[in-house]
Amino acid sequence: MYSILKPNYVYRNISDDIADHDEDYDAEEWHYNGRDVFRGSLDRSYEWNVYWLYNEVKRVGLAEHDPDHPEIFHALWFHDDPFSMLFQEEWKVSDKTLWSILSNEAYQDCLEDDFKTVITKSLNTNIRLMTPELLTDIPEIHECLKCGKKSLLPLNGCSEIKMSSYVGPDCSVLFVDDSYIMYTAPADSRVWSTLTPHRPQPGDAHAPSEPEQVPEPPPPQPDHHHTPNRHSEQQLTQEHPPAPQSP
Repeated sequence: MYSILKPNYVYRNISDDIADHDEDYDAEEWHYNGRDVFRGSLDRSYEWNVYWLYNEVKRVGLAEHDPDHPEIFHALWFHDDPFSMLFQEEWKVSDKTLWSILSNEAYQDCLEDDFKTVITKSLNTNIRLMTPELLTDIPEIHECLKCGKKSLLPLNGCSEIKMSSYVGPDCSVLFVDDSYIMYTAPADSRVWSTLTPHRPQPGDAHAPSEPEQVPEPPPPQPDHHHTPNRHSEQQLTQEHPPAPQSP
């Protein structure tokens, strides 16, 4: 999940298991973005204030608060699909997989190596497969100028290497998960601004004809409240000391 409080940071510990530091914590009930949840204790592995959120049985999201201004916060939620989870948006899951648009020959070619080099094979086409993992760290293509081999990893044994962007000006992007199920991004998705540095700028003579995407403004701060638990009142006071009152 991309952080909203800390742009470009990605939360990767997104298991729905209870966090170790919350195992014996007497959690309070909080209300975030219209949802009633139980908030765990402060996760001290982060430099800002992060609290994992739970329903009665499992972890369902997190709340990130500015350490200096706790009233500034964002709630992030777990989703059923990886793209919606990553961007906190409503992506559409297709009922088709990548295999439905491949020729018989291309499918058999992928089948021969048990589908382990599908993305590498796609480098010789103008289609770029984009998984959630690739989106968090978009790679470059290593191309040998002598033998023509292409890879996302360094090419051992090749001396003349050309580096190029994974998402070039003439490429089409297909969003797929690890099972190669295809997804459609919302028109105002954050994914477009993520891809922008790796594509030609609007107005470039070599840029594909597609509408310019305008980054979505940050959402308004939602209201939240909680039901205090007298057993953890002292800890909350330590984590968030009351602001000084004006004379």
